[in-house]
Amino acid sequence: MSLDRPSLTRERWTRISDASGLSRIAGSYTAAFVAVMALAALAVLLTFDDYGVTWDEHVQNEYGKMVLNYYVSGFGDKSALTYFDLWAYGGLFDLVAAICNKISPLGEYETRHLLNALVGLAGVVGCWKLARALAGERVAFWSALLLLVMPTWYGHMFNNPKDVPFAVFFVWSLYYIVRIASCLPRPPLSLVARLGLMIGLSLGVRVGGLLLFGYICLVGLGFVAARYWQTRNLAQLGRDTWVGSYRVILPVFAIAYPVMLLFWPWAQAAPFSNPVAALMRFQHLPFNIPVKFFGGYFVSTDPPWYYLPVELLFRLPEIVLPLAALTCVFAFLALKRRRDELPLGKALEYGALAVAIVFPLVYVVVAHVNLFDGMRHFTFLLPPIAVAGGIGMDRLLDVAARQKLNGVAYLLIVAFLAYHASIMVRLHPDQYVYYNRYAGGLKSAAKRFELDYWANSFAEAVDALEDELREQYGPDFENHRFKIKVCDSPFSASYYFP
Repeated sequence: MSLDRPSLTRERWTRISDASGLSRIAGSYTAAFVAVMALAALAVLLTFDDYGVTWDEHVQNEYGKMVLNYYVSGFGDKSALTYFDLWAYGGLFDLVAAICNKISPLGEYETRHLLNALVGLAGVVGCWKLARALAGERVAFWSALLLLVMPTWYGHMFNNPKDVPFAVFFVWSLYYIVRIASCLPRPPLSLVARLGLMIGLSLGVRVGGLLLFGYICLVGLGFVAARYWQTRNLAQLGRDTWVGSYRVILPVFAIAYPVMLLFWPWAQAAPFSNPVAALMRFQHLPFNIPVKFFGGYFVSTDPPWYYLPVELLFRLPEIVLPLAALTCVFAFLALKRRRDELPLGKALEYGALAVAIVFPLVYVVVAHVNLFDGMRHFTFLLPPIAVAGGIGMDRLLDVAARQKLNGVAYLLIVAFLAYHASIMVRLHPDQYVYYNRYAGGLKSAAKRFELDYWANSFAEAVDALEDELREQYGPDFENHRFKIKVCDSPFSASYYFP
């Protein structure tokens, strides 16, 4: 592996990835991305109030008010430190939502849904930035587009106040890790500060953001190991390790930890032991949930090892995982052909992406983690998977161009994306229940898997029930009291009662 300067590294690999010549028109792909994001923002503004209140949202909303009261009362109101199990989560998103609700002209949950969706769009921008840093403008465009057409991402954007904000800060953290990887051992302090901020914000939502420190350490270990392999110089190894520690790891920690504490009242009570206790708790959640899977049920404390991989396979658009697999094939072939030319910085960048996708999957299987609600808790995997898919799409288009089939390739891609977008329109506002053709489609999946596990459809159900009762009782409807039975969370339905 060569140790070229970062600027030369990126320039060289941009030329290598530019076989079709299309990536040279970088501005056109950036303009296309801006246009797509404008359409996505318009869709959000027109439809955010179509989404229901999920089971968790009511308690999350109350938690946000408690966190706000904690600060407004001068730390006197400590209800946020004991409220259900929410004390084990950072209150960043819910605190911001509580503040926005003080000034918003919209309804309480409509405000949350709009804010949640805008945060989700920021995650698409983070995905685009990550892909652009890795492989250029064209890959960035395809990666962002693939993420946007993932129903599991888009459907959760509006009313998932935990997993989506965490995934957003996670992908932005990964972006800065990739930027820093090619600048080791002395990256610009501005990059280090931004990485610390993003990791701190991810921890301000969920303590699982500590995983990002592991990624930084792995990238650093890869750097010092590669340098030692080339130089066989122990003194150089020691210097690289020391410089990386005080220029990256220590500053990132020094910035991230206070940011985390700022948004997490319970952690403030014991700044070191409480976050560790929360991390241990999430590894083995103290409750059993029956989970429907392939027509049968398992308890969440004893999931089959293949539960999460199967959910990924069945929940993503059909082309995403094959494209990500193509990326692995192309990477292997490129490494085999150009092993001596591969810049160390570029190898570390792609290594960080691979670890971000593979490590959580391996960890879940090895640690036997409590699993339920499909892949909801692993929404943070979707942006890096989209980037891997975007790289595969880019390389596939290169091959098609060499075979003079690029017109056909683009036609097939556009046809698939249009078809897939039509599915999302038909599912609206329940995109997150999507299952792909590998699972036999939605009708087949309904018999074997969980669909609306989070009560998003309760809003529609209430509207339909109201219409039926108004038709049945006519003018006397307003004079009747009705008793309604609601599964699990009454508030998800009662918020929409007339």
